[in-house]
Amino acid sequence: MKKHLFAAILTVCVSQVLVLSAQAVRFDPLFRIVGIKGECLVQPPKAPEFFPAVEDRAYPYGTKMRTGRKSSAIIRFSNGNDCRILANARVTIVQDVKDKKLKTVKLHEGSAIVELDKDFHERKTDALNIETPVAICGAIGCKFNVSSVIDHALGFNIVVIRILEGTISVFGPNFEIPLMKEKELLSINGTLNGNFTRLKPIKGSFDINLMDPDGARKTLAMGTRSSVKIWRTRSAVQDNLVVAIAIVDTAGKILEAYAYSEETEDSAMPKETKDDIPPSVLNDDTTLGKEPNPAEDNKKKDEPIEDKGKNKLDKIKEDKEESGDTKKDKHKEDAEVVDEFEIMTTTTTTTTTTTTTTTTTPPVTPVGRR
Repeated sequence: MKKHLFAAILTVCVSQVLVLSAQAVRFDPLFRIVGIKGECLVQPPKAPEFFPAVEDRAYPYGTKMRTGRKSSAIIRFSNGNDCRILANARVTIVQDVKDKKLKTVKLHEGSAIVELDKDFHERKTDALNIETPVAICGAIGCKFNVSSVIDHALGFNIVVIRILEGTISVFGPNFEIPLMKEKELLSINGTLNGNFTRLKPIKGSFDINLMDPDGARKTLAMGTRSSVKIWRTRSAVQDNLVVAIAIVDTAGKILEAYAYSEETEDSAMPKETKDDIPPSVLNDDTTLGKEPNPAEDNKKKDEPIEDKGKNKLDKIKEDKEESGDTKKDKHKEDAEVVDEFEIMTTTTTTTTTTTTTTTTTPPVTPVGRR
């Protein structure tokens, strides 16, 4: 009798331990900020201004966070599920209104390293996105790094995504990458007004989902140094979105170019500016795709473009040094990221005429999720 009673008690205790262990890895109702180094400021939803974060204190979702020079802090969703924010970063940590299990770190600028427990993708009880101005990274169960730099002089967001372990998905306006694997590296550049995006694998290969001129999903295999360019602009005939896509090989040759239209909410429309890109201009020699302007080109020759690039590169290197991420096996990849930035800041505008077949399709749903 005593043996049966002891066995029953032991079973109950073990069950409770397992339940508590399962609950321990789930995201907590509030996140905590730990491992603060240097300057870390927070502004909860109802706070009038920023103030210094307190070590291991819980904060509500909707809180804004800033880190200073040579500073860092960890956003802890639960034990084993962290997002480390590096120096000179601006982020907002939010919870989805409709789906409470979905948490998003909006990385306005700076670098973040996400490290989740190994069973994160199997639990299905939580979801985490890292949202940059040009794309959203959906965590599947992994460790990955996202860096976002804003160059106001060029009018560009420059985002680099590096998978350290596991897998993630990446999606944005009119594109979706279902799976990026360990050691793969992706560069995404986009204009501040949202009318142009370029995706370029720096290391590795993966599939990208686009939409073809007939409104059907199109899956494209991307290899290292190939690229996809996407232009988005308002239709001159109807109040809908015209999307132009160019698929470019590793040598810079355009393999395919087409366009389609889609109905969308007004908030998703790119803002009209004098530098808007006509869908027919699919120049691979210029990132911005603007028509050549001799007077403007002469003016640009006198500008210290290299200095602007150097300042941004110094900032990227500083963030890596402060995070301790200076391992020799990453030097080559980091050099390639530097090359990507230098290409962005030193590209000269030239003229290349490409004929594009434009097909207007019935209203369709964008590939990218929102």
